[in-house]
Amino acid sequence: MFIVEGKLPPDYTSDDVENMIRDEAPRAVRRMLSAGFSWRYKRLSLDARTGRPLHYALQVEVYLKNEQLPPKNVIEWPTKFPAVGKLVGNSESGAKQSNTSMEHPIVVGLGPAGIFAALYLARAGFKPIVIEQGKPAYDRLDDVHEFWQTGHLNPFSNVQFGEGGAGTFSDGKLHTGIKSPWIKTVLQTFVAAGADDEILYSSHPHIGTDRLPEVITNVRKMIETMGGEVRFNAVFERLIVEDNRVCGIIYHDAITGRQTHLAGSEVVLAIGHSSRETYFNLAEQNVPMQAKPMAIGVRIEHPQELIDFSQYKSNYEKYKDVLPPSPYKLTCRVPNGRAVYSFCMCPGGEVIAAASQSGEVVTNGMSNSRRDGYYANSALLVNVTPTDYQSFVEEHGENISDAVLKKWAERVKCYPELAGIFMQEYLEHACFERGGRTYAAPVMLLKDFMPKNLKLSLSKKTFEDQGETYRPGVKYVDFISILPKYIITTLQYGITSFAQKILNFDYPLARLYAVESRSSSPVRLNRDENRESSLAGLYPVGEGAGYAGGITSAAVDGLRSAEEIVRRKNEGKRG
Repeated sequence: MFIVEGKLPPDYTSDDVENMIRDEAPRAVRRMLSAGFSWRYKRLSLDARTGRPLHYALQVEVYLKNEQLPPKNVIEWPTKFPAVGKLVGNSESGAKQSNTSMEHPIVVGLGPAGIFAALYLARAGFKPIVIEQGKPAYDRLDDVHEFWQTGHLNPFSNVQFGEGGAGTFSDGKLHTGIKSPWIKTVLQTFVAAGADDEILYSSHPHIGTDRLPEVITNVRKMIETMGGEVRFNAVFERLIVEDNRVCGIIYHDAITGRQTHLAGSEVVLAIGHSSRETYFNLAEQNVPMQAKPMAIGVRIEHPQELIDFSQYKSNYEKYKDVLPPSPYKLTCRVPNGRAVYSFCMCPGGEVIAAASQSGEVVTNGMSNSRRDGYYANSALLVNVTPTDYQSFVEEHGENISDAVLKKWAERVKCYPELAGIFMQEYLEHACFERGGRTYAAPVMLLKDFMPKNLKLSLSKKTFEDQGETYRPGVKYVDFISILPKYIITTLQYGITSFAQKILNFDYPLARLYAVESRSSSPVRLNRDENRESSLAGLYPVGEGAGYAGGITSAAVDGLRSAEEIVRRKNEGKRG
């Protein structure tokens, strides 16, 4: 096998790739190519930077006639521990149960961090028990669609909670800024579970919301095949603690209310960033935690063609039939010292209702695998600090009539590290009220959101208005008074700045949906260099613990903590 790299136009074919291989192959092997060869992508990225011809940059692995292409469903585990080796697809069972402890490790939560922590533990032979308050992926899908169609919300099975976690209803973006050998393991696992192998070589891999339920279900089946157990509708209540060590959990059935005490040698907390009651329960048990920065803003929606026209420029008309819907990533530092940036940009997607509790409106975005929707959307977020949380509580925490907000205001008095949750709750409830108490999202056109004295871009191209994508509905209403002034002014400055980078980003008829408040957790569950809480046996992981920001980074965080648990178990240690 050898590697060839080159550049090809956007409308290249497989014949063009093979010709590139013949032209660029090392001189020593060129004669052998005439006997036949096969190839596969190693890396593929579209270069649309200004000042150079639009092209794909390719790296391909080339296999001569006597060499065989590796199977697509191989999962490589970059660990030194002999209990964990190579798993092909989901056919191989786990290793024999270790004798160092017959207690099962417990994983709380079946989002990316929990799934991959459980997968590693199962592969190492430790037969984890996973509890998830929501439902299996396809049952959860039914509940989410019912909410979007009728406004009937299931607080345990929704966009935030259930098999796959919040990432199941996203674009399934897998690109990450972290560096880790575990990234390859995560991507290979998804491919073995049914994802397109394009995610192994694309510079910006994604699976798509329409494919994620199948993929996540198959990863869970891998865990079960290797001896792990998954219990759905299981709502975490409290840790069982003895002598500053975790020795199990208490949970109840979301349907029957029946309580269960479950013993376990370790507990992996993969609770997700929206498990607000869990944060409070953990705070009551003195689990070490602290407030951390988060971001709050809105979700903006443009016609996808507007974004494509700007990003691809003069190449757009020539190649529009073969070019993918263009993403974007924008950031800006504002004179007030804050930053505004795009987040979870969904090409060809839709804005979705992402509430997990009654009486709140939360926005998010998702795209299907083909990204073929009419609109592009992205969160526009402003950084918010723990100092901001405290100021917000001081301003809004008194004389509250809403029972939920009043409860959180009282909790923050005892546990100030939870102040960011009060801020989220307050803004989400305010948007619910402003939207008419029907889960309709408050929406403004960009021309109504921006300062009146500001001149906006006038596009030479007209775009059809195909209506709002958000369900169960929207209400056009001024929401500026809901968000803190510094968020509004930072967003306005950022939109003006972004319009200098993407032509017509300040398109007057672009829609802004409020409120985008769940991009990350405002709480971090503290852990040491061995990934363990000061409460021995407790391993906080993923976005909910404050250590990840997306599907891949959360999955890697779960894997690394499971690796540490296995290392300690193999050494006969606990705590």
